[in-house]
Amino acid sequence: MNAPLPTNIVVRTAPFEHISVSKVNLYRECPKKFYYKYYEKLPTKTTLRMMLGTSMDDGFMQPAFNLLIDGKELDIPALIVAYEEFMVAKMYEEKLSDHEMEEGMRLVKYIQTGFEPYLNYMQERFSKFLRPQLETKDWYPHEQSRFKNKGFLDLIGFERETGELVVIDFKCKSKNAVTVGDRFQMLTYGTWAAEEFDLEFFPKTELHIFVNVPQKSNPTIHRINQLEYTQQQIAYATEDFVELERAIELNYFPAHRYGQYCGPKSCDFYDRCFALV
Repeated sequence: MNAPLPTNIVVRTAPFEHISVSKVNLYRECPKKFYYKYYEKLPTKTTLRMMLGTSMDDGFMQPAFNLLIDGKELDIPALIVAYEEFMVAKMYEEKLSDHEMEEGMRLVKYIQTGFEPYLNYMQERFSKFLRPQLETKDWYPHEQSRFKNKGFLDLIGFERETGELVVIDFKCKSKNAVTVGDRFQMLTYGTWAAEEFDLEFFPKTELHIFVNVPQKSNPTIHRINQLEYTQQQIAYATEDFVELERAIELNYFPAHRYGQYCGPKSCDFYDRCFALV
């Protein structure tokens, strides 16, 4: 993945107790970026598209499915209005320009066109929903790990017809595509769900992608079959956890220079990182 880890560095204590999929994915992107965020806790700029994703989950999906979990009826128009208000508040909080605010609301309109049909579909398909927290000790990267793996599943649904459990993750993107990081995340969550619910098989895992550009249907549901997770992919995923844990123990986070994320427009820490050259 990155440069070989040294073996002659004193083991340090990490400023956290949990390893998550997002931590692993950031480390894969750039070890130095991981260090700046989680060790030095340097601020990062929240982009408009990042806000769209967090606002969709925090401002719409979470309130809507919390109501369904509690057995309450949905007022979808009211939820959509609340989502718009939530997004506007976030944009003001981040002090976006008038142009960015206008663009943000335009993208919001594209996303929310799918909200009502989507919720109707989900209520017809599933009889029960859960939003569990993932936290386990005896799992990736290995049984001797001193870290816990922690994360939040967006949703687990139980199908009406079969009673089968389905692991669901919401995404808000500019492209309707499943990435390597997405598959890695769903492999993680699916494995956890199989152990937590004592399943004899790997559960269905689905990415529900809302695209923030005009398109015929929104969202698109990507069903990721267990067969798509080859033994090699599983091995790579395990290695990613192991490598990150080793880097944490050694406090060794080299810059990922000349990578696709190295540039003033693509990294919040570009100037700081390249000042070290």
